[in-house]
Amino acid sequence: MARFELTFPATITILRGGEATPHLAPWSGGALLQDLLAGERSFLAHVDALPPAPAFVACEARATIDVDARRLSIERDVGDLERAPALRRAYRRALCAAWPGWEWVEREPLRGAAVSMSLLRALPEGAPGRAWITHVAADGATRDVDVGVDVEEALSLGPPLREALAGRPAVALAREAAIIDGLAQAPCSSGALVDDRRRRIEVWWSAPTATRRAVIEPLARLWPGMTVVVHDLGLPGQIAGSGRDPAAVRVDDAEAEALLDHVLRVERWFDPTELQARALAALGHLEAAGVPVVIPAAARARTRPSARLDDPRAPSPPRERPLPLRAPELHRLVREIHELDAALARGQGADGLRPSTFWGPPAWVAIVDHSIERELDRPARLRLVRWLAPQLRLDIAAADDDALLAGAREALLERARRAPPYTRFFGWDTEPTS
Repeated sequence: MARFELTFPATITILRGGEATPHLAPWSGGALLQDLLAGERSFLAHVDALPPAPAFVACEARATIDVDARRLSIERDVGDLERAPALRRAYRRALCAAWPGWEWVEREPLRGAAVSMSLLRALPEGAPGRAWITHVAADGATRDVDVGVDVEEALSLGPPLREALAGRPAVALAREAAIIDGLAQAPCSSGALVDDRRRRIEVWWSAPTATRRAVIEPLARLWPGMTVVVHDLGLPGQIAGSGRDPAAVRVDDAEAEALLDHVLRVERWFDPTELQARALAALGHLEAAGVPVVIPAAARARTRPSARLDDPRAPSPPRERPLPLRAPELHRLVREIHELDAALARGQGADGLRPSTFWGPPAWVAIVDHSIERELDRPARLRLVRWLAPQLRLDIAAADDDALLAGAREALLERARRAPPYTRFFGWDTEPTS
């Protein structure tokens, strides 16, 4: 049976007295960065009360806290803080304030930090927003160009890149990060200054991982006579390096803190308490329908540190916000149900719909049934069921609304009852207890 993970887990390992103790936070993969801001005392008390982590967990985030050395590290996906270097710096300041005297060691991300291995012969037409390159010619003429590919790909052209940049339109300078359409966005995620006057190339990435820094040496071989270096000052550093005032693009500390608050509390925020309640309610729904379910005790553990982290003034995430690449599957299911209903309400034909929601693992479709009951009003449920009835081979008159609703629900739950007991809902290996 395909795995369906209700949880969004994180693991936190405590190093104390020479011993390593891994703990499991089943619902906190989308909240670890914020939870750490609860501070040393509150967070450590919270972790010590969590259950031990099993040998293997498909987690969304990891933290290692060395109490003896007063050092902590976080491993997570690229994306939360990597819109702009200013966001990373703002988080570092907030973390240092919450953990005074501790050192934050940045680790390689779990996902999303790959580098391009392509060696280009020409600059293709790519997607905007990946890299800006500033070229300062020998006579001092300066242009900023959106190259449409990753910065390492563009630099792999070597000296012919200068001619390629001359054939592209210049871009107008923009703030290194800003909230646009409800999302924290940046005009580019990497960049470089190619300065012919100083015979120097300065490269940066929003996520300057060791993997990315390692490409500097081979790139330098493609640029004879040029010194190639990497920095973490982002777009403002690139503009300043070209001899211009970076004030037009720089985000100051107060603005960076506001952007960080938006990313952690609104845009990227998956409330562990809400996710736990929703998932356990769905499993209770299955149990009540006679579906065999095993719920590990760890799934009921406290979800957050005791220190208050939620600002009541912060806006709630909008229902229609874009989900990031990594999001709890339960959130994705609910989103797909709403999108499907919206398409049906517009009269969109079945050929344009995505029925995958209803044909996943049996656990999946049974939880979809619970979400339909919880999330949709009666007209919306009827739209979905009328579309679904032929695929479920329901021999029920379309005019009999109550029979259609009951028949579709029973068909979905029957698929779940035929499956073996569910022991892999949770992102870690469990065994049936009964």
